[in-house]
Amino acid sequence: MAEKIDFNATIGPEEVGVIVGAWMFGMFTIQAYDYFSYFPKDSKGLKITVAVLWVLELIHVILSCVGLYDTTVAHFGDGENVLFINKAIGLSLIVSAIVGPGVQVFFADRVRILSGRLVIPVACWFLSFVRAMSLVAVCAATLKTPFIPAFKARWDWLVLSSIAVSTTVDLVVAVSLCVLLWQRRVHSTIHSTRQTIDSLLAWTINTGLLTSVASIMMLIFFITMANFAWLTMLLVIPRLFANSMLASLNSRNKLRRDAPVLFADGAQSSFNAGVSGNRKYPSAIAIEMSRTREVTQDPPSDTDAKLDLKDGARAQAINV
Repeated sequence: MAEKIDFNATIGPEEVGVIVGAWMFGMFTIQAYDYFSYFPKDSKGLKITVAVLWVLELIHVILSCVGLYDTTVAHFGDGENVLFINKAIGLSLIVSAIVGPGVQVFFADRVRILSGRLVIPVACWFLSFVRAMSLVAVCAATLKTPFIPAFKARWDWLVLSSIAVSTTVDLVVAVSLCVLLWQRRVHSTIHSTRQTIDSLLAWTINTGLLTSVASIMMLIFFITMANFAWLTMLLVIPRLFANSMLASLNSRNKLRRDAPVLFADGAQSSFNAGVSGNRKYPSAIAIEMSRTREVTQDPPSDTDAKLDLKDGARAQAINV
């Protein structure tokens, strides 16, 4: 039976997924370092969230490597073993159940801040919770039915439902953010503001489509291909979500440098509002002007001289 196993179609996707996932974890680590360097005054809750996210991603990488080692070293040459879902890979779904939905909740909250409404965000939060629970259920299913052909025959509906929910949330959030940002752009008359919103739009489209396309690819691979190509996407998708969140947070550095005021109504960056804690931003400059009084006939009295000095000093005052 071992001679009939195509290792390129079984072990191959797992190796690709682990290698690409480890590389993306390196990218995420660099982004996390930049975040803590650039935004030391962000709220403690947000900094703890980023730290926890990094730890979860590290655990996911470790579990993926353990699964690959078990398949390629501990059971080297065992053709039947590759047809079973490794326990470490199955347990990594618990991490995916936290990272992916957690990041979706974060971006749904951006929709709430920009729109000031709760309908779409609450719907996305609910669907993210459903996705998290479905991933936990998939994890339990892999432990109960580790034989992959039997797993796909019995639990394919659960996997497909989880992927469909994830794709729906990604698309809804991306479209909502694009619509809200476009509305801001239309109502803005400041060129720099429009340029900044264009940058936000491009970023939102790229990251939203990236996670959505990855989920759709996994869906297609799982349905149409008899090999394990879907396993590659399973190991990579959590890293896509984590990197997209850190890219969003770190983008504030460039956006604030290019355009401190993003919107024509004078508000700070609504896209990233509520994430900066007590971070200080440049405030507008106000110039106070007053007039002096000059006496040309009689010598000034002591009172008039004091008024002249006081008014002259006020004319030079600048409030920042």
